[in-house]
Amino acid sequence: MVLIIGLIAVPAGLWRISVERSRSGRPSTRLGVVWRFMLFGGLLAGALQVAMALALTVAGWFEAGGVLQALGASETTLLIFGVGFLPITIAGGVSYGLWAGLCAAFIAFEAKPTVKDRLGLMPKA
Repeated sequence: MVLIIGLIAVPAGLWRISVERSRSGRPSTRLGVVWRFMLFGGLLAGALQVAMALALTVAGWFEAGGVLQALGASETTLLIFGVGFLPITIAGGVSYGLWAGLCAAFIAFEAKPTVKDRLGLMPKA
């Protein structure tokens, strides 16, 4: 059930971010700020988890006594850290992104009107 909700909610959220970005290149609402923090928090957490899994895999090669032991250590490390902990890490990144996004949205965000290009000097997006 949660996966079905995720299959609907994630593309809808990404679509909403692209709609806000296409208007002016920046979020125009507090919700847009929170969405961006959550999106990039999850992406950053996932990327760091993959980097850690690869670093641990390489460290396992140097620690192993032979080639087959190195292959076994690589398989175990990638299975546990690269596959098993990845969803948990991404959920943690999204939750921290939600917290940081709410702080940024309610403390530092101020809606500003779009500036009109009266002289025709601004680059078109």
